[in-house]
Amino acid sequence: MTRSRLPFYKRAATLSLVCLMSTALASHAVAAESDIMPSAPVMSLHETVLTFTTHGEAKTVPNLLTIHFTARAQSTSPATAQKRLNQIVSTAVNSLKNDGGATLHAGNYSLSQEYSEHPPHRWNATQTLTLKGNDSGHLLTLAETLQSQGLALDDMDWSLDPQTQQTLETQARTAALKKIRQQADSDASALGLRVVGIERVQVGAGPLPEPRFGLGAPAPMLMAARSAGPAPQSTPEEQTISVSASAQVRLAPKNAPPLPPHTPSAD
Repeated sequence: MTRSRLPFYKRAATLSLVCLMSTALASHAVAAESDIMPSAPVMSLHETVLTFTTHGEAKTVPNLLTIHFTARAQSTSPATAQKRLNQIVSTAVNSLKNDGGATLHAGNYSLSQEYSEHPPHRWNATQTLTLKGNDSGHLLTLAETLQSQGLALDDMDWSLDPQTQQTLETQARTAALKKIRQQADSDASALGLRVVGIERVQVGAGPLPEPRFGLGAPAPMLMAARSAGPAPQSTPEEQTISVSASAQVRLAPKNAPPLPPHTPSAD
């Protein structure tokens, strides 16, 4: 029985093609394996992982006072009630137009009918106004003036202006982060270990404090307009801005050889 054999040059080409395919498949397998097996931190069998949270704080006295008012007008005619309300609000806004130390903002406007058993039914027109400024003494004097013009004072609250708020948050954040290394070294010493590395640090702001009233009484709800007497009083109380920071720390025996730092793989 006679078997046909390929010429030598064809057999060499076929062998080369098989080798190339084998090399390509091996390279693909290595690449695929490296894709599904990301690098992990080099951990010693004697390493201990410690997780804890620190807190940083910054304190200050609020510097922005906000006073809320309501303007009201009544009439048996809705048009007349609105006209009277517009006059009250216009007088208030114009009186502070050239005041550089405060801003007065006119807000929500509403009109409703008050029903009773006997006519005529009355219409109530109301609008909210907000007075803001950093000089509390000046603002409280303005509040007395606005009350004399027919506005009812609803409440007052203290807060921080945005720039001061950001500055304090940065200070609290820095304090929390500095405490991470201090806490890690202290805990490692207590455990008879040493710090190998700090990983997975997370920083978050704590809850902001509720505004406090320094009035010697509950917030002044609906003070009677046009009443005689001293101006309303409000004293700010110190507020604390809090930031928390959590971290995972790797500890190892003091006599263990140092490990190379872990470099996360790129995605």
